[in-house]
Amino acid sequence: MGGPCKDQGWILISVDSSPDRKAGWRTPVFYANTRQVLEEMQRVWPKSKNWPIAVGGFSGGSKITQWMAPLTASIDDREVRGAFLGGCNEGDFWEYAMADFRAKKATLRKIKVFVSSGTNDKLVSAAYRAKVEAACKAAGIRQLRSETYDGGHQLNHQQLKDALIWFLSEES
Repeated sequence: MGGPCKDQGWILISVDSSPDRKAGWRTPVFYANTRQVLEEMQRVWPKSKNWPIAVGGFSGGSKITQWMAPLTASIDDREVRGAFLGGCNEGDFWEYAMADFRAKKATLRKIKVFVSSGTNDKLVSAAYRAKVEAACKAAGIRQLRSETYDGGHQLNHQQLKDALIWFLSEES
């Protein structure tokens, strides 16, 4: 079975969680788990340390993506090329990463961010999209692409595929 990641030659690693400190979410746990996954990949595929990385999520996952991008980049100076924010109505989670990892805007400037949402999404209005885009720019994101599609609050597989292609491209 294919999918946007497999079809583009990406390995998909999935995390199911939410950056909610009241729910027991903790930076050290995510850092340790992410490090362990990357180290195991490097054990199996030694050259994977130099592979480009993209992070992404939809709805609540798009919020944790804003945190996972600098977290992943901070592990052995990994190259995070892109972050996919699907169905995102909050962009302030970049601030958590800035505080938790003392992430520098220079790190975020290197990451391409693709914002994707449906024109009929009841949870992500045009005003929310504008706030997410503004938060990305305030965090230091320089390469931002925002696109909409006909539809509601669901992942658009074509835009995810477009994002993965864009992350590897030289265009900004």
